[in-house]
Amino acid sequence: MTSVNALDQKIADGRLVFKNKCQKCHPNGEAGVGPALNDKKLPAIIMRARIRSRATFLWTGRMPAFNKHEISKVEMNALIAYLKDMRKKDK
Repeated sequence: MTSVNALDQKIADGRLVFKNKCQKCHPNGEAGVGPALNDKKLPAIIMRARIRSRATFLWTGRMPAFNKHEISKVEMNALIAYLKDMRKKDK
């Protein structure tokens, strides 16, 4: 089980990934160039696939794909933790 401090650090790391890679199109998780993220209840596997794929998702348009060199596995796990935390706090 992950300790609270480790989870807090993971979320903080994910926030940095978000700010560097996602903020421009999804400002603070809200709609911008891209759709809002803080209101999407997607499982982690779908979020990961969406971040890695250039495929169009429903009518939301095409998002740039981030490969493993742009967002590492560790960064991806932190980003997913941050997105889930963002979703909880937005309720």
